[in-house]
Amino acid sequence: MARRWGGLLVVAVLALCVGCARGGDGDDGRAGVRRPPPSGVSTTATTATTTATTVKARPSAGCGAEPDVGPTAEALGDVPLTFESAGRPRTYRLAVPNDYDPDTPVPLVFNFHGLGSNAIEQSVYTGLPKAGRDGGILVVTPDAIGGVWQFASAGDPAAAVDVAYVDALLTDLKGRYCVDTARVYAAGMSLGALMSASVACALPGTFGAVGLVALQILPTGCEPLPVVVFHGTDDDVVPYQEGGEIRAGQFTGAKVKGTLNYLEEWAALDGCDLEPRIDQVGQDVEHRVYPGCDTGTEVELYTVVGGGHTWPGSDIEIGPTTDTVDATTLILDFFAEHPVPEA
Repeated sequence: MARRWGGLLVVAVLALCVGCARGGDGDDGRAGVRRPPPSGVSTTATTATTTATTVKARPSAGCGAEPDVGPTAEALGDVPLTFESAGRPRTYRLAVPNDYDPDTPVPLVFNFHGLGSNAIEQSVYTGLPKAGRDGGILVVTPDAIGGVWQFASAGDPAAAVDVAYVDALLTDLKGRYCVDTARVYAAGMSLGALMSASVACALPGTFGAVGLVALQILPTGCEPLPVVVFHGTDDDVVPYQEGGEIRAGQFTGAKVKGTLNYLEEWAALDGCDLEPRIDQVGQDVEHRVYPGCDTGTEVELYTVVGGGHTWPGSDIEIGPTTDTVDATTLILDFFAEHPVPEA
């Protein structure tokens, strides 16, 4: 949940903001293409791909309207904007595709930062806005109040409206841009991963899938939902192993069930077999796929052996990580295969 290398990340942000943008074209040796699946991995995703291509776009109310903010040439791929929610101004960053056409529906991805971080750091660290801008996807990266996502009422009522904030921001974006409402997704790092899952579970039928990095707790009351997860075995902030203690601000001391146990919960939710098929990706990444999931769902885990509390494939190094896989590319590929089911 916590971001422990804040100074390093801030320096990296400043460096990238003056032009050191990541490549993101998948030609640097990292595993950026999920299909066809490696030998020994479930082929259920082939069915998901077929389903995705047969689900028609569902245009939002903003189709046909000229956007107030268009594509940017800035290195990060997005620009800062303000939105009022519950009487309070909230900030976020928005990436608009280079080839944006107001008459053509495009996917939309929410990109949530971790505890103590912010939108600009998340934009730099993940590279999602640039990937979206270059790949035909709207990417919105919101800021939490004080760097902490709120999930329930506590103290200040205005600080406990993040699900409502995201819902309102999504409605606003669908009214100003041509969003394909059949292809709305959420991804996040650490506490931002929990925010992604919490929002998707709280707003059933809104999000097609979630991408969770360094934390994968399944919120209570969630409906079946496709999920792709990344976690390092040497994460000392949110431990990979069962019984480990979180080291993150007010969450310090809380024990985790363990990544594999959480993935079993996701697999059970999605009607998958609880015995995963495992494939080795390079020397330091294990890819688990839980087969036999209910139609339209899928559960995958990329375990980074020796990896820390990091976003795999990022050009920003803030701890032990890997270049074997690129979480940004893999998440976007996973999303492309899982549209929002018909109501």
